[in-house]
Amino acid sequence: MQRRTALFVPFLLASGLAAKAGARAAYRGPVFQEVATSEYQWNSTAVSRTGRVFTSFPTRNEFPSFHVGELRGGVTVSFLPRDVNESLVNVSNIFIDDADRLWILDSGKLAGRPVNKSAARLICVNITHRMVLQTFRIPSELLESNSTLANVRVDSQQNIAFISDGGAGGLIVLDLESGKGWLGLDRSVQQTRANAKFLALPTGNYYPIMPNIAALALSEDRRTLYFTPLIETKIYSIPTHILRDRSLRSHDRARYIMTEARDAFPSAGMVERSGVLYFGDVRHDRVASLHLMTHRVSEMKTPPPIRWADGFSLDSRGNIWFTESESNVPVQRRSAYRLFRIVWA
Repeated sequence: MQRRTALFVPFLLASGLAAKAGARAAYRGPVFQEVATSEYQWNSTAVSRTGRVFTSFPTRNEFPSFHVGELRGGVTVSFLPRDVNESLVNVSNIFIDDADRLWILDSGKLAGRPVNKSAARLICVNITHRMVLQTFRIPSELLESNSTLANVRVDSQQNIAFISDGGAGGLIVLDLESGKGWLGLDRSVQQTRANAKFLALPTGNYYPIMPNIAALALSEDRRTLYFTPLIETKIYSIPTHILRDRSLRSHDRARYIMTEARDAFPSAGMVERSGVLYFGDVRHDRVASLHLMTHRVSEMKTPPPIRWADGFSLDSRGNIWFTESESNVPVQRRSAYRLFRIVWA
């Protein structure tokens, strides 16, 4: 794998700042930084408390020799032990929880094939020792043949994981103490399913392999889970204690779903920071924000087009990291995949 040197290129996102140094000093808005590039498509990021940056790579034609990497000195290197790396089928998402553990979601599914139900799992890794702490198999009764596990968010205080199924629809809840799982929102809940079959984009119609519920984001207080299908213009929320309550049936839980936004085009990645939800706007090749108090979706003045911003994560300093997957661009027309960071300067 040919790897590229990391780039740190800031983009100031405010007008009139270049003229006066004093104005620049007073500016407290977001700055986009291009951190690194890769010849291989990545699909998620996770950042530890000490600033270690991890990325994951889906199993595709341009797939490197490893599924999860760590950025070191501007180079993405293999992170997992060889035996763990070789056991993985297709990593769709990674996440670092409040306890600084790395969670790896293996969908167990390759493009064009039914899911391997015995391979779909969630793996917890101690990043200091590169050691697998636990492996949780996704209960086979919660999966359909077209299930494509998309995103995972872990509440380490409640020992609960939330997993979206972008292929078949539905939201899986996994109890990390018992290993038992259930459909917090089953596939009959309309808000977990796409209302269309494709996205109409300037580059042409795009037919994703996981059109249903994909993007997940936990609120900073862990009381709310935000979610949306990939082919949807709405962003929803539901209290996490409702999803954890096994005495409720799926249609009872669905009554607690709230619509947070009605005019958005989110990718499969979202993150919440200080009452604002950030996500990739796949229709307009940019990053957008949703102010959760006002329900207003705003365009962020990003640098030149960011093609399919995805894999959002928040670090301990409040910086937001995300990948550029270029999923809406034909493979032969893609350039190097980029990794970005948004800092508040």
